[in-house]
Amino acid sequence: MRRRRRRSPQEKLQIVLETLDGSASVPVIARRYNLNANQLFSWRGQYRRGELTADAQRSDPVKLLPVHIEPALSEPAVSQRPEEPSPSGEYLEIQLCGTRHVKI
Repeated sequence: MRRRRRRSPQEKLQIVLETLDGSASVPVIARRYNLNANQLFSWRGQYRRGELTADAQRSDPVKLLPVHIEPALSEPAVSQRPEEPSPSGEYLEIQLCGTRHVKI
């Protein structure tokens, strides 16, 4: 079984920059570094989007979703199915994609 080699952001950037100077094709450079050409094309896309820099800690940026906290309604919301109330009467409601509700 072949183990994957983890490359630092500096190594990735150096390899990507080599593909941009036009001296060799991406598949040739990929073979030189024992990479899959598709992986190298992916790194080039990250470079173009500004996600691949020499000082990057991760090659894939963490994306966070916005969170909106609203006060509890005075009346319970109408539900599609009956739910059992929690013993304390408190719950956490999460609204996904504007339509789906999850109550914990």
